[in-house]
Amino acid sequence: MICIHDKNTKKAGRKNLTVAKSSLNELQKIDVDSFKHKTYAWTQIPTLKQVLDSVTKGKKVFIEIKSGVETIDPVLKIIK
Repeated sequence: MICIHDKNTKKAGRKNLTVAKSSLNELQKIDVDSFKHKTYAWTQIPTLKQVLDSVTKGKKVFIEIKSGVETIDPVLKIIK
């Protein structure tokens, strides 16, 4: 389960992959932020677990599911 706003990686990286049809390995090989600044070179698309692990204890997170209902159970397993 990854965290990305769009259906594809066109805006985020230099390679245009359809998220739903790509493996985690393929998606995490994309450099998503180096075009913004060299400081961010080789920043990867994070997984939901990586994002949640980075949130300070006591803070709230809003999760927007943009795919079908089949992703609800996997998301619930990650956030519990």
